[in-house]
Amino acid sequence: MNSAIKIQLLRNLLDEISTRYDYLYDINRQMLEETQYAASHDPLTGLVNRAVFEENLARALSVVKRHGGHTAVLFMDLDNFKQVNDTIGHDEGDRLLCDVASSVTANIRKEDVFARFGGDEFVLLIERITSNVDQAITVVSDLCQKILACAKHTYHVSGNTFFVSGSIGVVLFGSNSTASVEELIRHADVAMYEAKKKGKDQVVFFDDAIKARLEEQIVIEQKIRDAIKNDTFILHYQPKLSQHGVIMGVEALVRIQDPEGDLICPNQYIPLCEKRNLISIVSEKVLIEVCKTLKAWEKNPLLSTMDISININPAWLRHPTFVEKIEEILRHSGANLSRLIFEITESIELVDIHVKIAIMEKFTALGVRFALDDFGTGRSSLVYLSQLPVYEIKIDHSFIVHWDEYVTEIENEKCHRFVKATIAMAKSLGLKVTIEGVESTKVSHALWEMGCDTIQGVLYASPMNQKMIETLIYTHNN
Repeated sequence: MNSAIKIQLLRNLLDEISTRYDYLYDINRQMLEETQYAASHDPLTGLVNRAVFEENLARALSVVKRHGGHTAVLFMDLDNFKQVNDTIGHDEGDRLLCDVASSVTANIRKEDVFARFGGDEFVLLIERITSNVDQAITVVSDLCQKILACAKHTYHVSGNTFFVSGSIGVVLFGSNSTASVEELIRHADVAMYEAKKKGKDQVVFFDDAIKARLEEQIVIEQKIRDAIKNDTFILHYQPKLSQHGVIMGVEALVRIQDPEGDLICPNQYIPLCEKRNLISIVSEKVLIEVCKTLKAWEKNPLLSTMDISININPAWLRHPTFVEKIEEILRHSGANLSRLIFEITESIELVDIHVKIAIMEKFTALGVRFALDDFGTGRSSLVYLSQLPVYEIKIDHSFIVHWDEYVTEIENEKCHRFVKATIAMAKSLGLKVTIEGVESTKVSHALWEMGCDTIQGVLYASPMNQKMIETLIYTHNN
């Protein structure tokens, strides 16, 4: 083989090696870019993720401290998004998220950082806003209204209509801000929840009042964790009375007693427990204590006839894995479970209803009965009554809270019509009816005439400790 051929073959080999190297280089570069993109972006919407957002917020915080002006963090959560997933399906939910992401992106500047934190949570960073605080608030408020418009969607399903909107919390900060990146995001998140409380489709700016409530929540959360650790939950009981003044049963209501002796009521800590995923732990501890009370009352003829109702965590009916834990508590207690009533709120979703019914039937097989609490506040009352194995309904107090304000027969008749019809319907289905929140004799007389079975409210007794409720039962039922 002559030298010219050898040189040509060598050149061909080098060209092939170079081509393959370039190909492998391009493949590796593409894979690296895809890996980097996946690590920094939300796979569904293509928006940046939380890690990238926090990096940009840290940079923005540093810039505003050096150069002044204002910067804003907007935290938006979609209202009723879960209803889309549960009713129409996750594919439609994903389309909604992508639609909102693209619509908002079209209404903000290219330099603004728009991120998806997960689920239906979106966060926006707006920099270089005017140093005049009033003008800054106006600018941000105007932008928020555009974003709220992007979030609005209407769905028509099976003859029903429901709406999706957005709730936005805003934290506006300048050069004097002492908050960290984590605190700024948390403040915007807290303001967003305030917007939801105000009726949704709202914008709320984080302020000193919200800050004070946040600091109070931090204190309460620590007390909750201390109570879980030290078993310092206290049960109070509120009686349910018949028309003849006989106590037919009680509802167990849990309190937390702090080291100073003050009691923290459920409306102060239950929402926080749910938000911090502590509600299951608290509910299990309460159930254990209620079973102990039932067991102790079996030894007394008067107390052994008392039903005890307990509000249960809706998660028990969403996750079959909880069934074994609750069954273990019930069986281990040795209590007469036919005297135990689980109260579930009517707002619990009808998704996977057959699974929930199967779980409820497992408990009823042990003797436990179910009551439907807050009846009338949900959206599917008739469906609940026809499908769920319930023994009792508890009509929400909101339907009687204004009765004393009406003075004419026409006003009274209009106000009473719902309660009267609900009692009649429940009776026709063989259900017991309890009315909650009764505070006046006038209201109680009207309810007895309508045929309710038991009444619960401060007219008869406020929640009290175990010793006091036992004394009250002796007084009324002996």
